[in-house]
Amino acid sequence: MFYPMKRLSPKAWVIAACLILISFFSLSRFFYAYELLTYDFRCKIRPGLQTSSDIVLIEIADDSLANLGKWPLPRDFHATVVNILKEWGAKKIVFDILFSEPTVNDDIFAQAIARAGNVYLATAFDMNEQNAAPARPVTTGRRIAADVIGELKQAAKRIGHINMIIDSDGKVRQLPLVISYNQELIPQLGAQAALDELGLSISQADFTGDQAIFAKHFTVPLNGNGRFMINYPGPWGKTFSHISYLDILASYLNLKKGAVPVIAPDMLKDKVCFIGLTATGTSDLRANTIENAYPMLGVQASIYNSFLTRKFIDPAGRWLNCLLALLLFGLCLAVYLRLSPLMGLLASAAIGFGFSAVAVILFVTAGLWIDLFLPLVVVLCVYAGIVLYRLFEEINKRQLLEKELDIARAIQQNFLPADLRQYAGLGIGAAMQPAKYVAGDFYDILPLGEYRLGAFLGDVSGKGVPASLIMAQTISLFRVFARQQHAPEIVMNELNQELCGRFESRFATALYMIIDTRLKQVSVSSAGQSPLYHYRAHSRELSEVALRGGPPLGLMPDLIYKAVSFDVAAGDALVFFSDGVYEARNKNEEEFGLDRVKDIIIRRNQSAQDLLDGIITEVNNFSLGRQQHDDITILTISVG
Repeated sequence: MFYPMKRLSPKAWVIAACLILISFFSLSRFFYAYELLTYDFRCKIRPGLQTSSDIVLIEIADDSLANLGKWPLPRDFHATVVNILKEWGAKKIVFDILFSEPTVNDDIFAQAIARAGNVYLATAFDMNEQNAAPARPVTTGRRIAADVIGELKQAAKRIGHINMIIDSDGKVRQLPLVISYNQELIPQLGAQAALDELGLSISQADFTGDQAIFAKHFTVPLNGNGRFMINYPGPWGKTFSHISYLDILASYLNLKKGAVPVIAPDMLKDKVCFIGLTATGTSDLRANTIENAYPMLGVQASIYNSFLTRKFIDPAGRWLNCLLALLLFGLCLAVYLRLSPLMGLLASAAIGFGFSAVAVILFVTAGLWIDLFLPLVVVLCVYAGIVLYRLFEEINKRQLLEKELDIARAIQQNFLPADLRQYAGLGIGAAMQPAKYVAGDFYDILPLGEYRLGAFLGDVSGKGVPASLIMAQTISLFRVFARQQHAPEIVMNELNQELCGRFESRFATALYMIIDTRLKQVSVSSAGQSPLYHYRAHSRELSEVALRGGPPLGLMPDLIYKAVSFDVAAGDALVFFSDGVYEARNKNEEEFGLDRVKDIIIRRNQSAQDLLDGIITEVNNFSLGRQQHDDITILTISVG
């Protein structure tokens, strides 16, 4: 039986896209330049590494060139230094100098090298980094750029290359451990000296993309491209023993003369001596992970030191870095979805700091270099993505709620009476202006025969949807009781009895009046709703009707409400409204107040609608620029 594959949800597609994108960025090394910056940071903050006491750096520095001549120095000087070091018992002599052009005194230098039997010389290649044999992922040399001249090459114990990789920011962090040329493997110069010291040979090496294994037991980590990461033990002036090339010559002459030497011969006995140019302003000064001007002589010593102490930089492979980034993505996703935005921000900081701390600790203690920039980007992007997701989710919910509220408002409008501006000689004005989408205020205009009209106005405690639901039920019950009973106080009694117990902690104030146009008489009952203003046209006076008010509806059962009656005459007006009218506020937090309402009634009494429009206009102008404080409901009735 065939079962159709279930479609992925949009969330699943987004997560899948994120996983693919993270994998692409990690495996393609898209942020490699930024990863190098985090690598440099770790190199700078870690403590200095242990260095072999056998290593001595013999510097051809400014003092040597000032006294011996311009660079390159005559090779008979080098021959003399080799003879001195041999006589003083140096274990190895490693020249970080290219001797690719023949000069005078080459024969003297070659003889000194041959007698010493422990001299290592340097060569350099033009590299073809794209041509790497699958079985041996080592860099291939296209041609020799600077070969050792024949007689020196024959005299030397070993030849090693001094090629380096200069990264895009100009720093030297890595180099090819081995270069293949004419089916021969040429190790790096410092590595070659170290292999001899350890009794290992390049012919014993098995290469993979991320390591070189010598004699099946000595493993040297590589970065996946056959490159070796240089593990600089510390700043130039704070690591290794430093001796001046000039001081070697001067000390030897002093000994011959019976004077005290600057350098005692015992200081070089059984030492591995690295000789190279360190003078300021020369091409052998380059930036590295620790300093902006570091002599490349230190590269040879650093590599030799790494082999002897087995302190290597071990770059995590691409797949391990990719897996870590994906796991971090999953962790962040699981954590952030359960937290509020603020707590998610704190969690983001904690996860980012925790991962950074682990990365630094692994680097300092084990030399393991794992990606840091991309994981931190993942942490931040997941947090930002979750925040945006929740924002869009809230926007969608708000839009849905607004649609539902629009429907609720339309339904609420249907509960209000139809537009009734004239009835039995009465002018009628009615308006309701919600503070939110739906109101808790209510009113109703109900014809009760040929000469009688009922007018009902009230205010439910609270605002919004809950109040509007109570409002709808109150109006429905009112219409039932108003058609059955003739006295307003009886309607209020029955309405209160029915509403009690229906709404927990909710109540409604209300005012219900019946106007008899034939008798020119008004009967009104109030349940906590006031005021009711009566404007008398013949005397042009405005008075507040003294209501026999009872408590709001729905609070206590078995209450007895009272009514008051009074006469009206042609031209009179009745005005009553909810508290949203006189409690309306302006930008200065001032209330509109009852005095302004009374002033409007006195000034504008031509008709019920004119009176209504005047009150609404002035209230809105007063509170212009400030959000409406409460629902506003107004009823105006003029007697014809």
